[in-house]
Amino acid sequence: MNYYTGQTMVSPTYSIAYCSLVKASFYIETLYDAYHETIPGQYINRTGMIVTSIKCSWGMKLNGSTSFQAGNYIVLQDSIVAVCIGKVTIKYGDCCAVKRTGVLDFNVTGNNGYKQVSWDPSVK
Repeated sequence: MNYYTGQTMVSPTYSIAYCSLVKASFYIETLYDAYHETIPGQYINRTGMIVTSIKCSWGMKLNGSTSFQAGNYIVLQDSIVAVCIGKVTIKYGDCCAVKRTGVLDFNVTGNNGYKQVSWDPSVK
């Protein structure tokens, strides 16, 4: 509650699919370039995955999660810049033959916002 929002950034929309049986789309939204009244720096208020669509039929399964490393920071010109490293993992398929995982690795910094590190929608 002591940090005030500066800017909002939305990533591109990411999608996974197996035929038309299972589909999902999501994006990452972050509030960055936040500031504190007494501590100079650029902070991150919030970062999260926003699901925009899901379709799962005919015995298919879909399970997604978002994980973050512990918050960190770097110092640039005597000022703190918050750093966040995150990952979205989506496991989808059926119980036997089709087992895939979509993995998005990303970084968020207090000064530049969201940046995709890697995206693979269908790791087998």
